[in-house]
Amino acid sequence: MGEDVRTDAWGMSVVEVFRGEEAFDMLVEANSYNESPADGHEYVLVRLRAHSLSRDDTFDDIWESDFKATGNENVLYERISLVEPEPRFGFYLFPGGSGEGYAAFQVRVEDTGLILRYEPLFSFDDSDIRYLALEDGADLSSPVAIGETVITEDLEVTVLEVVRGDRAMEMATEANQFNDEPDEDMEYVQVRMRVRNIGNSEGPFDVNGSSFNTVSDQGQIWRPPSMVEPSPELDATLFLGGWFEGWVTLQAGIGAGNLVLIYEPSSFSTDNVRYLSLE
Repeated sequence: MGEDVRTDAWGMSVVEVFRGEEAFDMLVEANSYNESPADGHEYVLVRLRAHSLSRDDTFDDIWESDFKATGNENVLYERISLVEPEPRFGFYLFPGGSGEGYAAFQVRVEDTGLILRYEPLFSFDDSDIRYLALEDGADLSSPVAIGETVITEDLEVTVLEVVRGDRAMEMATEANQFNDEPDEDMEYVQVRMRVRNIGNSEGPFDVNGSSFNTVSDQGQIWRPPSMVEPSPELDATLFLGGWFEGWVTLQAGIGAGNLVLIYEPSSFSTDNVRYLSLE
């Protein structure tokens, strides 16, 4: 908090954060018709500062709708319609201009490690995406436990079952007798997971085992082996709302501790990388 993050066009920082009853009181004071948060949710009111870094000879704009909130629950919260206290965040700024204002979000009461995600509304370039912490413990890289779900812009991912060692090798042989044994000092890790398309695109979303790697507490990353995986194999094309459960065959060093699954759908962007515990 308080530190400046920058894109080519903007510098941004979080000035103040109010949460829970304090945030709600400020919103009611701003407008008595602001409604109470939904059951199990509370408001977060953020005072943001932005300044234009543009070199163009004209103004540019930045709005509260360019921001969404997320946290350790891995929910991406859309901004809801509220009347924020003055000054509200939203500006047309010439190069060198700056402004401060409030933006409001609704989050789950139990959610912690809150983060703001900045993505310009009409930008198609992932390099513009930035993250701003709203409290201590904000970290998208924290792995979730088996059975818990992580989200990206397009996908929900949940690890349902993990099998290692001899039984994982047996499953590989049952899937195809010509599957090789793992390399020396390595073992197979069979992971059953559920994926669901939650993206905004009308077209389908492809997901398969090539988007997953493993890493241990030693920091070494292991790529998935090339082999026939147990059935059903995680290889699906999903329209919005569609889901699928299947197996992915991964590998790790024998006895490697604190094994974590890395979901990395694209080598061109790190914004959708997520981590899921395999232990």
